[in-house]
Parts: sequence; structure tokens; C-alpha cells
Amino acid sequence: MKKILKAAESDKVDSRTKAFILTMRHSGLRISDVATLHVDSLNGDRLKLYQAKTKKPVSVKLPDLVVESLRAVEHKNKEFFFWSGKSKTTSITGFWRARIADVFEEAKIEDGHTHRFRDTFAVWWLERGLSLENVSRLLGHKSIKVTQKHYDPWVESRQNSLDKDMEKVMQS
Repeated sequence: MKKILKAAESDKVDSRTKAFILTMRHSGLRISDVATLHVDSLNGDRLKLYQAKTKKPVSVKLPDLVVESLRAVEHKNKEFFFWSGKSKTTSITGFWRARIADVFEEAKIEDGHTHRFRDTFAVWWLERGLSLENVSRLLGHKSIKVTQKHYDPWVESRQNSLDKDMEKVMQS
């Protein structure tokens, strides 16, 4: 993330792209949801919306840095942060996917993909002790099983806790 954010601050990258990256990283949203993000989804420091893929509601508090960068975005349409509202969702998503690929290239990140921000968001919160249920809610998954399948194996602190519990049982 440090390399990506540093690349996003280079002269080659505009403030909209940096705001887009920060929003993806700190909201856990899919690229299509950020690309078509409604201005009225942001209320204070909270994003509230229904995800396009799952139709699940998501409500997530954002750090001040993200809120400030969203508020500073120059709008092509006053209703959306990153979209004119005229193109198809697949077109604007493709545009942002290519834009972020350029940032990954600038950061020298091999095989970089936008879902990395969602993954980082999930693992970051799980590492800090949020329950799988709450992270699943933040990600807008239809089921906690999806969250378990994709993220539980990557959270070292959860494995360490499991190991400690097992050691206690083995010693008794």
C-alpha cells in the first residue's frame, strides 16, 4: 500500500485517481461501486449504499483523509464522484481499472489488481480484531461463509489465537 500511495502522489497521477484509490482501500467496496459512487452516499464521514453486485447495504466510516479527498474531487456530474453518469457501468469500471493499472505499474507492483484494495481492507480489520461477521457486513457479502473462505486463512492473529486455545486444551 505504501508503494501504491506513493505512486498515486506522483506528478503522473491526478487527485481524482488518488481519491479513488483511497476510497477503495478504506471502504472495502468493489471497483464498480466506487466508480459509480453517488455523492449523496457520503454523509459526514460515513458511506452508505447498496452494493451493485449483492444488493446488500453497506455502511462504513471513512478516515478524514478519505473524506477530504472525496470532497475535493472535481465532478463531471454533480451526482457522482467519479462518473459522468452517461457511460455504461462496465465502461467506467474499465476506465478506472486501466487507470489503477497505471498506478500499479508506476509503483512497480506486479500482477496488481483493484481487488487488492478490498482484500487489504478485509485483512486489516480482521487483524485488528473485528469479527468475521462484522467484516462480512462491511464487505457486503451475502453470507459470512464467503468471508471465511476468502479471508480467514490469511489472518495470522486468528491462527495464533486458535493455536493458543489448542495448546491450553492439550495441556489440560
